[in-house]
Amino acid sequence: MERSIGHRAPLLWLLLPTMGGFALARALPPGCGGGWWLVGAAVGAGVAALGAWREGWAARLCWGAGLVVAVLGAAAAYFQYREHHLAVWERLPAREAELVLEVERVFPSSPGRVTTTGLARIALAPELVKETVGQRVYFSVQVPAGGEILASARVRALGVLNPLARRPAGGFDSYLASSGASFKFNRARWLAQERGPGPYQRMCARAAKRFERILSAGLADRPALRSIHVAMMLGSKAELSEEQRELFMNSGTMHLFAISGLHIAVIWAALAGLMAALRVPRLAGIAAGLLALLLYVEITGGAPSAMRAWWMIALVLVAEAMRWTRNPLAGITASALVVLWWEPWQLFGASFQLSYGVVASLLLYGLVLDERLQKRWNPWVALPEPHWRWWHHSALWVGREAISGFALAVAATLVSLPMTVALFGLFTPGSLLVNLVCVPISALSIVAGFGSLLAGLVGLEPVSVLFNHASVLVILAMERGLRVFMMLPAMHWPAQFRAEWLGAAVVVALLAALAAGYALRWRRVVGGLWAPLALLAVLLAVAVHHGAAPTGPVAGNLPAAAPPAIAPHP
Repeated sequence: MERSIGHRAPLLWLLLPTMGGFALARALPPGCGGGWWLVGAAVGAGVAALGAWREGWAARLCWGAGLVVAVLGAAAAYFQYREHHLAVWERLPAREAELVLEVERVFPSSPGRVTTTGLARIALAPELVKETVGQRVYFSVQVPAGGEILASARVRALGVLNPLARRPAGGFDSYLASSGASFKFNRARWLAQERGPGPYQRMCARAAKRFERILSAGLADRPALRSIHVAMMLGSKAELSEEQRELFMNSGTMHLFAISGLHIAVIWAALAGLMAALRVPRLAGIAAGLLALLLYVEITGGAPSAMRAWWMIALVLVAEAMRWTRNPLAGITASALVVLWWEPWQLFGASFQLSYGVVASLLLYGLVLDERLQKRWNPWVALPEPHWRWWHHSALWVGREAISGFALAVAATLVSLPMTVALFGLFTPGSLLVNLVCVPISALSIVAGFGSLLAGLVGLEPVSVLFNHASVLVILAMERGLRVFMMLPAMHWPAQFRAEWLGAAVVVALLAALAAGYALRWRRVVGGLWAPLALLAVLLAVAVHHGAAPTGPVAGNLPAAAPPAIAPHP
């Protein structure tokens, strides 16, 4: 039996009802149900407690059903409490207002742009709109020369307050709604700074600028490659030109520029290797490494995808440190539960769905496919291993690495391919082969960038320049390879689901098929590992319209320059 088969995740009893409760509360009108959600949660908890004290199948049914009802009711009540959506504002026009904003997050700004954008809470508002105090708002403020907006600062501005639909059809508004924003505060003019940012936020801002200087050292004569290098290490897609953005979008590699699981895993591996070389004790190394990773996430903007990746790896490492059974499925379930109860709106964001959907596919399907293919890779089986030469071992290692990369790329593409159609209106069959090559190559660039940051922080600028040049050499090879590869026919073309709801239905059907196949140990009698591939082919053939959209943009399509970080390969 494969090592990756048979893992259990008891927290799914909490995660799935939590997701259901959040989805139900958002689908219903604001405030629908009220305190009855808590009543239902209390009744469910009582039924679960009754079942726990008895024996037999009826008692187990009571326990399971009661637990699901209790968590679902509690989740729905919690979502309504956190939402505070003002339904009356959806019927009111935009209006000018002078607000005091408490900044929560600032989006990376394009070079030369005079406005600063981000998310904030309304701290103070005039009497006419005082009910908006405490609401989350997307802001776009024109900052005067020498001014700067940082997280935790309080800024007074005059602008246009526009209510945001609770369930927008798509586009950037959909991203804002999934971030918990209720309003947009556009065309705003800076009036004053009521309170400056905290010392920690100032430190992170200074560190981000220093990181950019370090990563740019020695690359003044290669601005295009410098932009890709900085964007990849700092998650600032605004550094990319329109041509570069289009290249990476069409090739399905835009995820390389979102600080997500790939970056966190590669940097953790580099940190772990460094601490092992320095002989740092294991527990101290894990604690120091996680703190360093968290600081890196905060300095690069604290994107939700980066925080999710940090929680994933932190829970897995803590489990290993506590000497619990290695169970990545339980680790990802726990991280999703923590993330959702911290920010319930992330459930409805494309980044969350891609991140956890792809990771679930990797664990339920990719690892099993890898193990089964590895068993078939037995070259020179008739030659005893003591008689192998160096090239025998090298070929065996290369084959194993290629098989692992192929298996994980197939698993990631199972979920990311239909979601790319739903989000971007693109069908990218070439992304499987592209990511098979680009992901390990980009990992080399990330390692070089991490080495540059370490050298620059300790004052070794020549070493930092050396690492930067090593990184851009890798990037140059990747970019030119992508340009050549994208010249091949049928690498990508416009496509969209025939109905907006079909995108979510296809992804849910695939994830359910992956979970069922895993639970049945991928036996041949139920189709084995071929079943999800066949299901995906059928669903895409039936539910997707290939070619340009007949009218208007694709529902749910995100603009290329939008701030959200899409990370299909964590």
